[in-house]
Amino acid sequence: MHRWRREGNFPRARQAGPGSVRWRLSDLLAHEGQLKACFTMHGPLPMDAEDE
Repeated sequence: MHRWRREGNFPRARQAGPGSVRWRLSDLLAHEGQLKACFTMHGPLPMDAEDE
C-alpha cells in the first residue's frame, strides 16, 4: 500500500488528526473494483480431490 501511495496508485488519504490519516471506504471499494484479478493455482482444489 505504501508503494502504491507513493506512486499515486492508491486513493487519497484524509487527514483524521495530527499524524493520523484515514481512507473513505467508498474510495477503497472503487479502487478495488478497478484492479485486475489474478489467481494462481498449484494442484487440485480440495473439492476436486473428492471427485477422484
